[in-house]
Amino acid sequence: MEDETYIKDFFYYSKWLIVGWFLGLIIGKIFDHYFSFGNPIFEGIARYVAGYGDTLGGVVAVMIVRYRYKRVSRAETFAIGTVIGDLSGPLLHFLIIILGFSTAGIAGAIYAIAYSNGDNWGGVIASLIKELKRHRFIIAFKKIYKNKFVVANFFVLIFLALMAISVRIFYGFAPSSYFTSALEGVILNNDSTLAVLIFFIYVKYKKSPAIDS
Repeated sequence: MEDETYIKDFFYYSKWLIVGWFLGLIIGKIFDHYFSFGNPIFEGIARYVAGYGDTLGGVVAVMIVRYRYKRVSRAETFAIGTVIGDLSGPLLHFLIIILGFSTAGIAGAIYAIAYSNGDNWGGVIASLIKELKRHRFIIAFKKIYKNKFVVANFFVLIFLALMAISVRIFYGFAPSSYFTSALEGVILNNDSTLAVLIFFIYVKYKKSPAIDS
């Protein structure tokens, strides 16, 4: 079934998610040992690895599906969008520094979100663009709504963004080391995990298919 294949596509790269988490944290520790905190390049590297380690696995997974089944899966469109979305973290980080905003406040939360969730935001937007090219807005929106993985991803992304901003506003959180920067990236990088979990539960316990052709 397409639903089962779709789930397998995204579960396949869960190993890369874990690899990215550990590498990001290790890199953060190494940078803390040898360098003073505050270098945006070192912070960016730690965040990038911790936040985007799963994207490579996602691309590998859907390419395997394309080769094995000779088809373009919905997951492939999503994965292509994630690769493009990967650029948002470094670009926003650079822009915020150039504009002189404090990286300890909301601006810091914004690029932290971009580093960890920019790939999935790119995937959601890519899925919407694909449908808009084929249908009018209302129909495209309905098609996207029927894709329960994308819907679950969207709400998870909103939740994580609100959480990251709220923690900075109400609790005054701000990373004080490269390790804590990477740790923040790891926590925010649970978007795919939560979305796949929600999608899996939906497919397993609902009688109607989660994704219509």
